[in-house]
Amino acid sequence: MSSEITKANTAVPVHAPSRGSPDLGQHLEPERLVKSCGDAIIKSALAWMDSSFLYAGAGQRERLTRELAECPPASELESIAGAVADALATKPSRKVVQATVAILFDSRVRGPQNPEVYLGALVHDLLDEGFPPAVVVAACQKLRREQVFTPEIAEVIAACREKQKSYGAVQRLAERLVGVRAKVEAVVLMGSLD
Repeated sequence: MSSEITKANTAVPVHAPSRGSPDLGQHLEPERLVKSCGDAIIKSALAWMDSSFLYAGAGQRERLTRELAECPPASELESIAGAVADALATKPSRKVVQATVAILFDSRVRGPQNPEVYLGALVHDLLDEGFPPAVVVAACQKLRREQVFTPEIAEVIAACREKQKSYGAVQRLAERLVGVRAKVEAVVLMGSLD
């Protein structure tokens, strides 16, 4: 697939924002981090949730060694948690919401009967809900890729809430895993911590 789209018979790189539009790619960094490490973070958190690893015997230490290899390093966990926390703490941006909604709408063959009202209401509601730019951009990207029809405003808001909840969960798990991972490493190196 080409990295270009055609606009008025002129090839335009997909990643390049149009004049005056914000660069939405920067807001997808949390999405990239969650996609690349989210499953490993969740898997590690579930495996080490009950702290039984603290009393691991020799056979369990082998399992813990394998699980450590699958868990991101502490520095990466800290980086993920920090990046996602920063993204979630970013204030809503009218420019980002307008550009994101425009892309979502313009990527559809059919739109609502009154596009101006739909777009205005959608931008207003997303800003009113206070969603950070990273959440809006990622949620709309997901809707654009997975839904065939123009989504209802309630569907866009639900997608944003789901994305925000997902980011928050990964952030909290990554923060907790930093300390838990250190304990697991100690058990693997020294044996039981009792």
